Amino acid sequence: MQKEAGPWNPAESRRVFDEHVKTAAAVVAEENRIEAERTAATALLNANDIRETFNEKARVTAGQIHQQRGGPASQYGGGHWHKVKAASLAQGEDKPAPWNPAESRRVFDAHVKTASAVVAQENKIEAERTAATALLNANDIRETFNEKARVRAGQIAMQRGGPPSQYGGGHWIAPKASLA
Repeated sequence: MQKEAGPWNPAESRRVFDEHVKTAAAVVAEENRIEAERTAATALLNANDIRETFNEKARVTAGQIHQQRGGPASQYGGGHWHKVKAASLAQGEDKPAPWNPAESRRVFDAHVKTASAVVAQENKIEAERTAATALLNANDIRETFNEKARVRAGQIAMQRGGPPSQYGGGHWIAPKASLA
């Protein structure tokens, strides 16, 4: 049997209010901490992406410049390129090395293999990021659902007179027994 509450008590009402404000502040602080962690993780991923993109652009640009200049023999697969002496550019080229389809195929296959390895590594990294994002999204959905359910349960309990302590209803006067 529920104990009858006494008349409204401003001091008790203030105490209950202060408890709820303290609890709400703790919840907000925890949510801010979690959001700061997520933001830091995202910033780190973005910084890594920017750095990796910059480095890849620099590598490709350097390779293009080397190829335009005749290319180094091995680093960019330009071993079959014929280097021209600077003085001979205005006078015509030295006799170029004959085109070698086998060497071209070997270089092409090596580049395909390297590109496949890079793509596989990028796919692995992207799968890890996708899994991490999916986990964060699932946690957000679960937390939102639980918070909505908690709030709705509190609203329903308050509409029905509410339990005195759980929802801060200690200052409510319990309804009289039935009229029967």
